[in-house]
Amino acid sequence: MIGFGIDWFRFTICTTHILYGEDDPAELRRLKEIRLLATFFADRTREEYAWAKNMILLRDFNIYDTEDLT
Repeated sequence: MIGFGIDWFRFTICTTHILYGEDDPAELRRLKEIRLLATFFADRTREEYAWAKNMILLRDFNIYDTEDLT
């Protein structure tokens, strides 16, 4: 995770590679990892003195379909 600032715009970039697992879109370990990551980022944006509220998440999410639990 790293933060950047360009003039008035500040943002954080983070790369991740969500657990691939089996060909199961409801893989419990992957769901847990995604929930933890989402909670982490949501918590950072709510911090009173957060360095940046804008966050960009990059990489491989290993999501099979937009209708899956992931």
